Amino acid sequence: MAGMSALELETLWTEFHGVVNMTSQEIGVVLQTEGGAEDADSGSESEWTTTGLRVLEILQKRRSELTEADTRVMYDVVERVEDFTPDAAGRPSRDQLMRLGHDPLRSGPEGSL
Repeated sequence: MAGMSALELETLWTEFHGVVNMTSQEIGVVLQTEGGAEDADSGSESEWTTTGLRVLEILQKRRSELTEADTRVMYDVVERVEDFTPDAAGRPSRDQLMRLGHDPLRSGPEGSL
């Protein structure tokens, strides 16, 4: 991929798959359950759902198939999850993070940060 070294891509791949601690099926259920009419009325919520759909697409790809647009989404997801602070004003909620594939309450090696 142009503009990104193999080491940078490897690091991003590892970070992304570390913060996305839900399965594709789990993410799909969250997006279907929470992505209805309320998302259509709220631009910010719709953005989280749109990004979640992109996460699902990326999870189906091999590293060699990633595009520059994919890597931008991956960076965005990692940043949003790393910025998560429970109950802090202006920070993403658990529901929003779950739309990106991260459940902050999940424990284990792939669990919360």
